Amino acid sequence: MKAKNLERQIARIEGFDIKISQNGRKVNSNSNIQAKYEYEKAAPNTHTAADLIKKRLAKTLPGYDVEVLDSGGKAVAGNTKLKNVRAEYAE
Repeated sequence: MKAKNLERQIARIEGFDIKISQNGRKVNSNSNIQAKYEYEKAAPNTHTAADLIKKRLAKTLPGYDVEVLDSGGKAVAGNTKLKNVRAEYAE
């Protein structure tokens, strides 16, 4: 699956964008990644960005770094609740 398609799939389910990186550099959106997001429902609003990364994204994308992005495209702090990230996108 292309990185951009995986990012879109995750955004559709979770309600916000992510950035996939490797070795400190953003992965090219046309790069093929051998991963599939196995979740059909969004992570709970009470989870933090760090929870999501640890419990879902690190398992989906081993060997990659993933950041949760705010509606302006900037990485959020790990202690940011997902409900707050989603609320930004809803505005």
